[in-house]
Amino acid sequence: MRNALHLLENFSNNKHLKILDVGCGTGHYIEQMLLRKHNVFGNDVAFGMLIKSKDKYSRISQNHKLSLSNIEKLPFQNSSFDAVLCIGVIEYLPDIHKALRELNRIVKEDGIIIISAPNLLSIKFLTDPYYLKRGAEYLLHKMGLRKINSGQITSDVSMNQDFKNRRFRFRELIDTFYNNGFKVTACKNVSFGPVSFFLKPLFSLKNNIGFSRWLENISNKKFGSFLRIFANRWVFELRKYRSHE
Repeated sequence: MRNALHLLENFSNNKHLKILDVGCGTGHYIEQMLLRKHNVFGNDVAFGMLIKSKDKYSRISQNHKLSLSNIEKLPFQNSSFDAVLCIGVIEYLPDIHKALRELNRIVKEDGIIIISAPNLLSIKFLTDPYYLKRGAEYLLHKMGLRKINSGQITSDVSMNQDFKNRRFRFRELIDTFYNNGFKVTACKNVSFGPVSFFLKPLFSLKNNIGFSRWLENISNKKFGSFLRIFANRWVFELRKYRSHE
């Protein structure tokens, strides 16, 4: 949230924006945007989430509107929003390309998309034998060399066909954004670790948090940007590109 709101504040430059929070859930980001006096819209596929959001934030402001809709078919006109937030959403989608094309349609030409995604190659997945084992099982399954019962494949792997909980490689995401009309204009790396061995932490919670913050601070500086390939998640700022770019 801190990174996403920082990107949004830099873009708004103290202006009041028309913003859509896609997959808003119970409205954690809506609250922060209302406190900043933005004109906020929220959408989600879960009616119960929208009810909780409405009940919670109608006390703060009436300057937000909610809709029950799917990201692949949003009920808004072309170029409707100055900014769109899409946090913790794309890893659950059956078709990311459809979703990105729809976000491209509704954001203004000079607007931004702030979108997050989880990393397949984060430190905790690369250093813990548990995740390496699960990854190997998944690869054997994809190659037809091992059968895995329905429901057994968990979010440890990059492409969960049962729950659609995906993880991504950095270059893969950059190419996916570009192929759907976006260029990446900023990227924040979020959290590293915890370092564990068969899911058991190797260090205390305090030390794991300290290690994570240290790497996060370094990775978000130019000289340490190579560390981003090991972050747990990324928060991207996307803008539309024109054909001559």
